[in-house]
Amino acid sequence: MDYTLARHSFSVKESLEFSSSHSGLLTGVGMGFVLLLFVPVVGWAIGPTIGVIASTLAVVRCLSDHQKKKKES
Repeated sequence: MDYTLARHSFSVKESLEFSSSHSGLLTGVGMGFVLLLFVPVVGWAIGPTIGVIASTLAVVRCLSDHQKKKKES
């Protein structure tokens, strides 16, 4: 998630604030990643890839939802 937030020009402080306010999302993505690592060989190969893709999609969705709410206000 940190790489995605860095691409969107988040500072370290903003990244930490985002992470603390979306701790459930962080936990869910992390749990999925760890569960994939329990699958021998195949999980080790695709787990990191799927983890990065899932976290990127989740952060982009959160950021777009936040921007929509900001425009509505």
